[in-house]
Amino acid sequence: MANKNYSIVVGLDIGTALTKVVICKLGDGIVEVLGLSETKTEGISCGNITNLFKLEETISKAINAAEDSAGINIKSVNVAIFGNYVKIGKYQCTTKVTNYNGLITKNDVNKLYRDISNVTTQPNCKILNIVPVRYSTDSIQNVSDPEGMISSHLTGEYNIIYAQNSVLKQFTECLNNCDLDVENIVAIPDALSKVILSEKNKEIESCIIDMGAGATVLSVFKNNALQNIVSIPLGGNAITNDIKAAFGISFEQAERLKIKFGNVLLNEISQDETVNVSSVNGNDVSSIYKYDICQVIKARVQEILDLVKKKALKQKVSFTPNRCNVHLVGGCANIKNICNVVNETFSCHCFIARIKDEYENLELDHKFFQSLGTVFFKNVETESIKKEVSLNFSKSKINEGGLNKILSSLKRFFVD
Repeated sequence: MANKNYSIVVGLDIGTALTKVVICKLGDGIVEVLGLSETKTEGISCGNITNLFKLEETISKAINAAEDSAGINIKSVNVAIFGNYVKIGKYQCTTKVTNYNGLITKNDVNKLYRDISNVTTQPNCKILNIVPVRYSTDSIQNVSDPEGMISSHLTGEYNIIYAQNSVLKQFTECLNNCDLDVENIVAIPDALSKVILSEKNKEIESCIIDMGAGATVLSVFKNNALQNIVSIPLGGNAITNDIKAAFGISFEQAERLKIKFGNVLLNEISQDETVNVSSVNGNDVSSIYKYDICQVIKARVQEILDLVKKKALKQKVSFTPNRCNVHLVGGCANIKNICNVVNETFSCHCFIARIKDEYENLELDHKFFQSLGTVFFKNVETESIKKEVSLNFSKSKINEGGLNKILSSLKRFFVD
C-alpha cells in the first residue's frame, strides 16, 4: 500500500510586481514541488492594496494557473505578508522553578510562555510568530535549551512577530472572496529564512535584503532569531521609473532596459555603445547610451541602500563591519554586480541568495523563495495569529481560550 503520510501545502506570495504560487507535497522529510505559477500583480502599489477587485482577479489567475500546473484543486493557502507590515517586540520574563530540587522541566518552559502572553494588547495587533531567543538560569546565561538544568528561577527572552489586525483582516477577506481559506499568515522575512538561512547563518550575524518591486526590506538574524526589520517603500519600480523619466520612454521599455543592460559597475560598460528606444507615443526612435542607463540605475540603487542604512541606524540596528553576511533576494538581485554596492554601503559580505542545500534539488528561481518558505509553517497554530500582542509591555488578563491556543502552538513549536 502506498504511503499517504504526507500533506499538500500551498504557498502564496503577493508581490508588487508578481504574484507567485507554489504547491508542495510534504512528508517523511521530503519536499516535492507539484506546481508553480507567476502572474502579474494588479491592485497593489508599494505593498499597499489600491484596488481590491483587481487584486482578487490577480490571485484567482495565479491560483488557477497553479492548479493547472499541479492538476489539483486548491482550497487553502499559506500567505506571505509584506515585511513593511511586520513589527518585532522583544520580551523577557522570569518564573520560579516549580520542582523542589530546582530541576527545570518542560512545565517551567511552558509557564514562561503563559506569562509572556499575559500582556496588555494594543488595538489592531496580532501575533504571527513567537520565537524563543535564549534562556538564563541562576548562574548561566545564553542557554538554548534549559530542560534538565538546576536553578531556582528561569528567565526567557522572546521575539514576538506581529502585524496590524486591519491589514491581516483585509488580506484574509480578499482571499476568502477568491474562495480560499487562510491556513497561516507568514511574515516574508520568516518565510525567506526557512529556505535561505542555515541554522549556522541564523546563529551568527546574518541579514536578508529583499529588494522587490515596491519596497526594500532588511531583516537581521542573530542568536537563531529574527531580531530586526527595516523597510522603505522604494524598490525596483523606482529604478524603472527613473529610466522612464530620464529618457522619455514607456515603463515597459524602461523595465526591459533595466533587466537587459543593468550593471552598477560603470567601468565595465563602454561609453560608446548605444541602444535604440521608442518614444512614449511610439512615433520616434532615438539612441541612448548604455552607460547613461547604468548611471541612472546605480544612482537609484545607491540611494535605496543608503536610505535603508540610515533607517537602520535610526532604529539602532547595527552591523559588525566585515563580519555580517547579507543574502540578497528580490527582482533587483538580478542587476549585475549589485552586491558590490551592498558591500560598500554596509561593509559586509553580500551574496545573491541561494536555496539551502537541503532544498537544492527543487531548482527554484529565487522569485519563488517567499512562497516556498511559507509552506514550512504548516504546523503553526492558525489560531495563534488571532491573539493580540502588546506594544507597551504592561500586564493585564487575557482570554483563557486564546491562551490555550497559543500554548498549543508553542508546545508544538518546541516539540518540532
